Amino acid sequence: MNASPHAAISSDDLQLAAPKSLESIISSALGIAPSKITETLAYQDIAEWDSMGHVTLMLAIEKAYATKINNRTVSQLTSVSALRSFVAQLHGATATAPVRREFATKQNNSAPTVHRGLVGIYFDRSAITEIDPLGSDLRYRGYSIDELADRANYEETAFLLIHGRLPDRVELDTFSSKLRRGRELPTPVVTLLGSMSTARPFVALQTALSALGAFAEDEVDADITLMAQVPTLLGTFHRLRSGGRPVAASSDLGHAANLLLQIRGEVPAESDAAAFDEALILLADHSSSASTFAARIVAGTNAGIHAALSSAIAAFSGPLHGGAVNEVITMAEEIGAPEAAAAFVRSRLDRNEIVYGFGHRIYRAADPRSHRLRSIAHQLCEARGDTRSIDILEAVAVALADYSRLGVDVNVDFYASAAFEALRIPRDMFGPVFAAARIAGLIAHLREQRSNNVLIRPQLLYDGAPLRKYQMDIAS
Repeated sequence: MNASPHAAISSDDLQLAAPKSLESIISSALGIAPSKITETLAYQDIAEWDSMGHVTLMLAIEKAYATKINNRTVSQLTSVSALRSFVAQLHGATATAPVRREFATKQNNSAPTVHRGLVGIYFDRSAITEIDPLGSDLRYRGYSIDELADRANYEETAFLLIHGRLPDRVELDTFSSKLRRGRELPTPVVTLLGSMSTARPFVALQTALSALGAFAEDEVDADITLMAQVPTLLGTFHRLRSGGRPVAASSDLGHAANLLLQIRGEVPAESDAAAFDEALILLADHSSSASTFAARIVAGTNAGIHAALSSAIAAFSGPLHGGAVNEVITMAEEIGAPEAAAAFVRSRLDRNEIVYGFGHRIYRAADPRSHRLRSIAHQLCEARGDTRSIDILEAVAVALADYSRLGVDVNVDFYASAAFEALRIPRDMFGPVFAAARIAGLIAHLREQRSNNVLIRPQLLYDGAPLRKYQMDIAS
């Protein structure tokens, strides 16, 4: 059986035996048959050529051709034709023109380009969140998340995202008061949550959130009331499934502290509440993530707020989106000790398995949210007197240093998991709690979508059988 495409961890470990051709380098690095390597093959066309596999391939090319590839070049070397041109330039040769990855349409013989996963496609304009692919900053409405985390609270940040500006004191008080008044759930929804004690938390959240639509009043800012109800949904579900009684929402606590109260059943310490509030600010929006895109697609059909947010939660629950945050801390527990991290990482890559908390579709460097989440996690773990998990994660990051150098670095899940663990949030609630933070950003996007709505309807380029005549297969 061939070695895993992701077996390499550092340049020194890539012992490729002077491959005779670019095809052999690609075949060895990705662990695929040479027959799969065509001029039209590109990054993410096949499962083996994922983010980790791409960096493994870059490291193999560095080793084979005694060169260094920088981060900018990595983002350009995303197809066999591009790789061939790069290698030709290293040898001073003239590369043949790259083959275009296109099909001709029958209607006009044009050649549309397929962008799988809509990579690199801007489907609209937005004034909400700006992402720097190089990871230097993340901005909400023009404000750096670092400044917001230092100076604002979650309610201020939510107001900013939704209304496009920071509130004055009266506006903030009014907004916070509306959130505190809107936390109660209709009795039938509480009963529904009690009937789902064996459901996954994401399923319970999506189902109950949708059910709230049956009781929603036609009021101004009904979406703000919904944002207020989400922590109560999560807390009520967790308390009921644990055999306890739901904890009444507090009219005195802020949004973050109330969410901890609802889940843990006790008023959190001020230090826990402050750290959690900061984490929620960092998680409040991230432009067109899969869940946001899903919500905007549904909103584009003029469906209601509950339908749009339910679709967002469904997308968020997937392990390639918000469903992976709890896997990071589980991975740390499996590793057991910092000194075992390097061998564990190598073993995962040898088996072509995910190292949770690494890689992002947009960023070519560490997620800008990860730096502050790292600090929050360290602070909470040290206060708890148990730094084992965060120490293990730091060792994992060291083991993947070469992957970080070439663009597969820590994402938001990596340190958020350690922070949530230290806050005593149940592991299967990590993702739903993350989603609760994201509700403010989702509301902002839904309002923006509706302000200049267009039905979002991309196309699929047909690549199936030509016209066929129906003929029944009659058995003899």
